[in-house]
Amino acid sequence: MQDPITSSLQSLYDESLEIKLGYRDRLVVFSDLHVGNRRRGDDFLKNSELFMAVLGRHYFPQGYTLLLNGDIEELLRFSLSEVEARWSDLYTLFGQFHDAKRFYKVVGNHDITLPLYREYSFHDALIDGLKLRYKDEVLFLFHGHQASNFQTRFNMLVGLSLRYVARPLGIKNYSVSRSTFRQYKTERRVYSFSHADRIASLIGHTHRPLFESLSKIDALRFRIEQLCRQYTTARAREKRKLSEDIQRHKTELEQIYERKGELRSPRSIYNSKLLIPCLFNSGCCIGKRGITAIELHEGEIALVHWFDKNLSQKHFDLIDETPQQLDGSDYYKVVLNQDSLDYIFTRIRMLAD
Repeated sequence: MQDPITSSLQSLYDESLEIKLGYRDRLVVFSDLHVGNRRRGDDFLKNSELFMAVLGRHYFPQGYTLLLNGDIEELLRFSLSEVEARWSDLYTLFGQFHDAKRFYKVVGNHDITLPLYREYSFHDALIDGLKLRYKDEVLFLFHGHQASNFQTRFNMLVGLSLRYVARPLGIKNYSVSRSTFRQYKTERRVYSFSHADRIASLIGHTHRPLFESLSKIDALRFRIEQLCRQYTTARAREKRKLSEDIQRHKTELEQIYERKGELRSPRSIYNSKLLIPCLFNSGCCIGKRGITAIELHEGEIALVHWFDKNLSQKHFDLIDETPQQLDGSDYYKVVLNQDSLDYIFTRIRMLAD
């Protein structure tokens, strides 16, 4: 007998719209903007200029379809009329994608009431989930709150506390993204569901970018092990560069442990003998150092990070990553990870039980 969460995810999967993802199709997935009233308590405000520049000057002219994967409007703290009035320029950008028929908008737990507003500009684009059919395989896109008992049962109570307690006091939005325990629990459930159905899932909700089921800690460990293995057979002139890379990644891993604490950073959040690449997360657009997204094009999937050079110099200090500049601006993109969909789905088919 299926547990309630698994049953709910299966129903969501069965009822979701399905579209074909062709080799030449270009799609970009953003989630968790939490757009508010354009004042100090608006979480989106800090990265808003970066986000709108990226949409208007990069993704739209390059023919991308825009997939907004939930929690776009912060309706647990602000009214829809308030958000729409303050962010007309943002809605104009969304409208360009919508008019070009390159627009999908998934409902999240913070904008779960959107379907009730029949006058909402993008009401016809609202969906609960989306199945991207790539050849014979499926990439399942949904927000992710459906995997949380807490969010499905107490979302209205959370909304009341945010609107009538947190907002007047100027307290920042508290959600699953600020609870490591809830992040892992949500991700484990989606991972288990995807593993069992032999599909890949792409969520938001936890604000934590994931690529091929690897958290940043897992990815850094994996990269360090790879570099150490390369070092043993490298030529003498290559060993210095490899040694520097190992030390750099090791330092970054140690800094994460200092911030989070080792006891709060388990070795594997999935408790799996073989890690199946069936879980992806586009992260969020309210990060301290920029915004993250998932890109799909030419049979590839990539996790990318957009940032303002004036606020973050981190990627310019990394030797093995070359940021791409946006039209002579101070905005840059770096590809954090990338792989072919054929390879990912082959691994899922071959490794899943």
